Amino acid sequence: MSQFDLYCSFYLDIQFNIEHFLSKTQQMPGIIIELKVLRENINEFNLEEKLEQCANDAIHQIEAKQYTTTMKQEGISSFFIIGISFYKKHIKLVSKNA
Repeated sequence: MSQFDLYCSFYLDIQFNIEHFLSKTQQMPGIIIELKVLRENINEFNLEEKLEQCANDAIHQIEAKQYTTTMKQEGISSFFIIGISFYKKHIKLVSKNA
């Protein structure tokens, strides 16, 4: 997969989810992205599982550390939360509406 294909894949996934979200709320959501990098040697056998876990950890970090607080004070009431994990050329994106 080329960088362009990867960019398009992420862009389309995020764009679709935001448009779906907007169709329900009619208000632009706050968008928060947390990036995680796996630095340990990962066996290809469980790579997808580790990437998924790491991306979910990014989502949990956003929630636990209340990254939405400042935006809530600015009047934003809905959020699109994205956790992204990387390992070499492999990547996993997890998103959540909050």
